[in-house]
Amino acid sequence: MKTLLWWVCGVVVISIITTGVGMMSIAGFVNDHSDSTSLTVAQESASASTGVQENQQPNTHIFAMGDIMLGRYVETLIEKNGPGYPFEDVRDMLRGYDMVIANLEGPVVDDAPQTPNGSLQFSFPTTAMDVLTSAHVTHVSLANNHTLNYGRNGYEETVERLKNAGIAPYGDPSEIDEAHVYRGNTAGHEIILIGFLDLQKIDTSKLIELISSYPEESFVIATPHWGSEYSLQSNASQQNLAHELIDAGTDVVIGHHPHVVQEIELYNGKFIFYSLGNAVFDQYFSEETQKGLGVEILLNNRGAEYTLHPLTSERSQLQLMADDDARAFLKGLSRRSTKAPQDQIIAGTVVQTDGDSTPAKASTP
Repeated sequence: MKTLLWWVCGVVVISIITTGVGMMSIAGFVNDHSDSTSLTVAQESASASTGVQENQQPNTHIFAMGDIMLGRYVETLIEKNGPGYPFEDVRDMLRGYDMVIANLEGPVVDDAPQTPNGSLQFSFPTTAMDVLTSAHVTHVSLANNHTLNYGRNGYEETVERLKNAGIAPYGDPSEIDEAHVYRGNTAGHEIILIGFLDLQKIDTSKLIELISSYPEESFVIATPHWGSEYSLQSNASQQNLAHELIDAGTDVVIGHHPHVVQEIELYNGKFIFYSLGNAVFDQYFSEETQKGLGVEILLNNRGAEYTLHPLTSERSQLQLMADDDARAFLKGLSRRSTKAPQDQIIAGTVVQTDGDSTPAKASTP
């Protein structure tokens, strides 16, 4: 698979996308999202080279973001300002997507006390459902190291509450099986979400076998909970597993857990977002923990197109970064990313790639 890149108004474009800051995309969708600097990339599907017409299948728009933690001081802010507070500034934007995906970093239980500030035994109030639905969050991964803070009963209660609120949960902290995979159809596109916890040794063979079982025409999104907290670079274990996921048939890897944004890698023509950082959290002790990355995915007959939306948080309220801040953020991210995306972001030259790339140097685990 070969893709053509060029530079348009400060935005890197791969394939035939013609979008930029302040411009409407060819799909007619980015007009609601163009007030932040975005990097758009695309992966061309076989249909683009076989003459399939664009109007044969509707587009599917997906937005993925990082960790959502609604306990501790965030719960205090919600009680004071209402459930719309955490996503108030991006709510209208999020409502423009068919699917909004995030990692829910803890259980929603009725009889648990508010998590004290500094505590790592998370519990979220039942108003968390109002927070998520007001922001049009449609799918959440529960495969993380806090979902079982109130045991298996707390996990099951969370699953039930999410389903009752119309939100699709997927992933389990201790299981990798078909029962915990989301599989659905949106605008004619089969979407598969696989969430798993990789902080201890997992059964990789079982995971790879599961991914390999899905039809080639489906779009598989893997959302691992992995890596080292507060490290801006992925480690060798993450990289090796990410490559296995892609080789098995995963279309994009979108990671969580480090609480900071990690690098992007282009591997065999597929993108790996090692960590999207925090979406809503109360980690105010560094700039990095208050920055995040939103990944917009557009599925159409050409394949998948990606737009990056740099995010920031002010007192646990998610916002789009201002243009200058977003450009600086993307420049810093490009320096930490693999060679192919880095050249696309910084050099702005016309490049062709077969999708192969050299992995970024791993940090010491």
